[in-house]
Amino acid sequence: MSDDPYERARAAFDDIGERFDEYAAVWKGAVERNGRNEYAADDFMVDLQKLWGMSVRDAVTATAAVVDLMASVLARDPEQPPASP
Repeated sequence: MSDDPYERARAAFDDIGERFDEYAAVWKGAVERNGRNEYAADDFMVDLQKLWGMSVRDAVTATAAVVDLMASVLARDPEQPPASP
């Protein structure tokens, strides 16, 4: 893991972005099963739980990344110039 808080935040949001395919796969599967009349009410609940779980995971990841970044930014002395990379 990088020591740079900006790099850690970028990596967290990149990871979330890569999971968009997982969200799309859930929706695509639901649409395809519904088109074949194979989509039951229970399937909706299962898909809803999948999407909810995925979104909670990503919301926690994003929140942790922002808090980590803000903690490092706010901990700096405002009188000191930022360190150059």
